[in-house]
Amino acid sequence: ADYSQIELRVLAHLSRESTLLEAFLNGEDIHNATARAMYGVLNVNDDQRRMAKILNFGVIYGLGAQGVARQTDLSRQQGQEFINLYFGKYPGLRDYIEELKQKARDNGYAETIIGRRRYLPEITSRNGMYRSAAERIAVNMPIQGTAADIVKIAMLDVVDAIREQKFHSRMLIQVHDELIFEVAPGELLEIQALVQEIMP
Repeated sequence: ADYSQIELRVLAHLSRESTLLEAFLNGEDIHNATARAMYGVLNVNDDQRRMAKILNFGVIYGLGAQGVARQTDLSRQQGQEFINLYFGKYPGLRDYIEELKQKARDNGYAETIIGRRRYLPEITSRNGMYRSAAERIAVNMPIQGTAADIVKIAMLDVVDAIREQKFHSRMLIQVHDELIFEVAPGELLEIQALVQEIMP
């Protein structure tokens, strides 16, 4: 049972970026939606989707122009132009990222939606390298951390429900944003229904 693009959904929810929210609400493939917005085309080719995917995840991981250049065949300057184009299409994301950095400077930590904290003493460091690393964490932690919180809460709730209903099926393992189950004969439909009710 897989959470589809959970980190990007968390980013859309926390940032309230209207274009991103609209794409998810319409059930669109988010990388295609981003590519369509960035390139101004209706039909997206594989290279355009790949670039949009790099930028969608790059926002979460604090990817800069150099990082974009390393993951693509673009120069550093072209990478920066693509980042600027991306934030031009999703202006709410740039504001949200700056808000997260400022919040971390003010509080000394970043936190998930349920309040789990990561303290960031380097956020005000005079050393630019340490400060930049702390800023990337300040942006990443609320998004990735919230996604991790969601998965952990789902794991607990699903296991409780399986025990409560005395199913013979069991959850085996978590892999990133998915839960793997071993389903006992005759319980597939019940486990599917249970998982689809609890995980969302």
